[in-house]
Amino acid sequence: MLNGHKFLVLPNEDTSRRRYMRTLIDKNGGQHGVEIGLIDDSFVHGDHIINHKLFYKEMNPNDVPLDQLRLFKLSDLTKWLKHRFLDFSKPLKLHEEVVVETDSQESNTGVPDTHQVTSPSETHDTADTNVSHSSDANLIMPMNNPNYKLIKVLKSLEKRYKLQNDTFRYLGYMKMIKILQNVRVKIESEEDAIENGLSKGLSKKIPFLLKLGESGSELKMDTSEQTLLYFQECHGIGAFKSKQYVNMGYSTFEDLIPYMNWTQLTGLAFYEDWQLSIPREETMKHEAIIRKAMNEVNENLCMEITGSYRRGQPRSGDIDIVVHMPGQNDLNYISRELEKVIIKLTETGYIICPLNLNETLKSLFQPWFHKLFSHFNKPFDVKAYDEPVHKFYCGAAVTKYEPDRIKDADALTLKGNDKKYKMDIGKTCRRVDFLLAEYQGLGATNVYFTGNNNFNKKCRTIAKQKGYVLSNDGIYKDGQLIPVADEYEILDMIGVDKLKPTERNL
Repeated sequence: MLNGHKFLVLPNEDTSRRRYMRTLIDKNGGQHGVEIGLIDDSFVHGDHIINHKLFYKEMNPNDVPLDQLRLFKLSDLTKWLKHRFLDFSKPLKLHEEVVVETDSQESNTGVPDTHQVTSPSETHDTADTNVSHSSDANLIMPMNNPNYKLIKVLKSLEKRYKLQNDTFRYLGYMKMIKILQNVRVKIESEEDAIENGLSKGLSKKIPFLLKLGESGSELKMDTSEQTLLYFQECHGIGAFKSKQYVNMGYSTFEDLIPYMNWTQLTGLAFYEDWQLSIPREETMKHEAIIRKAMNEVNENLCMEITGSYRRGQPRSGDIDIVVHMPGQNDLNYISRELEKVIIKLTETGYIICPLNLNETLKSLFQPWFHKLFSHFNKPFDVKAYDEPVHKFYCGAAVTKYEPDRIKDADALTLKGNDKKYKMDIGKTCRRVDFLLAEYQGLGATNVYFTGNNNFNKKCRTIAKQKGYVLSNDGIYKDGQLIPVADEYEILDMIGVDKLKPTERNL
């Protein structure tokens, strides 16, 4: 069937999947080229090739005649062989993407720095698939920001590269957005950008991005990107796994059910609930219920809800709780006490489902698991280990929440037949995470989990300059832990202003 055709598999790291593809080609009369050791990164998104600089550099155009190549997905080949029909009518497109490089990425590869944006006529879906939300769940972009249009374009690109797991470009866009959100004058040129805090490397992209923003062009996600986002919003399915599923031709959760484990099934059951923001008032109700249970189990158990809630923000994405006991550094002991709290909260109906287990908790949640596997019509399959739980992740509910039209505008919903997987418990299920802390490292733990990311980065950088290592479980000097339970003592040690949690929204 493949006689007369020669194939070059890109990227062709010697993995079992690539070896299988080459075997298929050989068995069907085709040939494959000499192995070219490319970095194992996907070059395909939607109907076009991405990562052009790497693509050109590693392919070496002097050895490979690009003008004679027709580019297809590996999944296309398997479909052709299954149906015994070759279809070369829809090759992938080789065109440049919009690129913003961070300063550390500046390079000279000899590749022309051209830019194209997918036009509406090139997209495969006319649905409203524009990406406009920030990585910060609490941030609502004000329409009166003078750089609103520019920020909107940047948010689209930030989301696109985050989906592609392209960390450098994603961080580049995120950096630009954070700076521009605090700029109160309109950026109209590269010079304006530099004067307002953007580096030269980022500023040189401003004219093109301004033109894009003023034209009203939208950066719509293609079908592949829509599916990546759809899958990745399910708990337990990350960038790597979602890309695998898309490359295999899957587009719905109905396709994935046979491959999903119990934590992913739980994420799918509460897919829509876990997309929604949590109002501060609701978090306070969670706090009251948990504190009451802890006091009933052991009066020495202490808790602190961290993250954006502790920083005074009106909404959170989930509820992170640091648990400790004064003077206690034995996490196994704290874990046994927390297990009693978990049992109490589950028996009262507050905790709905677990996301990690040990043998004790597995027995506790047997009724939930039977309900879960029955809901998805799958055989019972749950593994647990007989060890203390130093972190406990779960879903819990206190009330029914009605989504906010503006603040929850970017929340995804299940599509088509996938809607049948939604589990309705009469309340809105929320992600609640318990994190145990040793008392001797509590100060650093509270700094880390309170955030925000910018404040944490500042603290770690200054600590390193002074010979310390600041982590989420303590502060170290010459490899030795320095016992500090007070977060303000940590800040004083490293020479950072002792800001209150509500002042750390940098």
